[in-house]
Amino acid sequence: MRIAIAVAALLLPATLSAQEPTARDTFQLFTSCSKMYVFVGVRDKGNEIPALTESSVRRTVVSRLRAARIYNAEAAFNSLSVGVMIVGNAFSVSTEFRPYVVRHGHAEPATTWQTGTTGRSGYDAGYVRDVVASHLDEFIDEYLRVNEDACP
Repeated sequence: MRIAIAVAALLLPATLSAQEPTARDTFQLFTSCSKMYVFVGVRDKGNEIPALTESSVRRTVVSRLRAARIYNAEAAFNSLSVGVMIVGNAFSVSTEFRPYVVRHGHAEPATTWQTGTTGRSGYDAGYVRDVVASHLDEFIDEYLRVNEDACP
């Protein structure tokens, strides 16, 4: 019995990731596999984690999007926004996908997908960048799943 439960637990994530995109998935993430640019912001007023800079977080974000072949610094319509806030030993990371959507007859950016994490950093820049990387992995997996037929 325990073996069956363990096997089911291992197969469940693979089954979920192989699902066809729902209408909600399509609204949130479908762009015909268009590339995107990034906005990165790091706010650490007290300079609690000096090694956690905007450029170090940007490198983490851009390298993962480039590896997935969905980054373009000059993309016109889609963006991924990654924000990091440090307050003492606490941190917050937010990731938002903002494609252009048509509202009231005008195309404008709107947040259609987001995720976030709060926690304690231990004053460790690498730990916070790992949280950013985890968010990116989640986004890329979902984005490529929804855009699978459109991506080369």
